[in-house]
Amino acid sequence: MLAFSVAACVDASDKDGATETEQGKDAIVNAGATIRNGVVATSSGRYAFTATTCVASTVDGAVDAEISGPGTGPDGEPIFVDFTAVGQELTIGLGVDKPFSSPERMLRGGQYVTRPFTVALTGRTVRATNINLVTDEGSSIDDQASFEVDCG
Repeated sequence: MLAFSVAACVDASDKDGATETEQGKDAIVNAGATIRNGVVATSSGRYAFTATTCVASTVDGAVDAEISGPGTGPDGEPIFVDFTAVGQELTIGLGVDKPFSSPERMLRGGQYVTRPFTVALTGRTVRATNINLVTDEGSSIDDQASFEVDCG
């Protein structure tokens, strides 16, 4: 499972002194703070989470977003969600609710696991659709799952 910290992005400046927010159009940078709720909606239920890391921007028409945070699955089980738009990957660690934890089971989707999905950034909301989500053993969960989080 891909896990990372982006706290440095909050004050990140390039050599010219421009912050990451200035470098990308419509950039949203917030790490280490609680952000609004997000959800991965599947035919088997909703995986609700609170994004504690959210970095999102549109650069040259492409969405770049890194989002992660703890939550609960449809049955109340703890989860940890990791999402990357550029890497085209969504991972839901089951039974864990902290970054860098090793889940015994997980759900995954994206270009290197199943197929690419569609990502959009509208205002402060990141949405991904057409996610083919499977278990770590390859069993299908939903071939039309969706992801949404408000990074406001």
